[in-house]
Amino acid sequence: MTYWGSNKELLADVKEHGVNNFERKILKLCRSKKQLTYFELHYQCVYEVLSTNAYNDNILGKFYRKDLLNEQ
Repeated sequence: MTYWGSNKELLADVKEHGVNNFERKILKLCRSKKQLTYFELHYQCVYEVLSTNAYNDNILGKFYRKDLLNEQ
């Protein structure tokens, strides 16, 4: 509930402007850490966070089909 990310610019902005000036949303509930990592990458691509005005400056993931079988 208190985690805002690892981006230093984001953390500085949250500290400067206060948590009430930012919004966090749960986009998907996941059953495993691997599934969570996959969908984090998925939504970063869907929302084109590297080419928009976003805090993300790096996204990366390595996945295999077996990691997500029976989890979606």
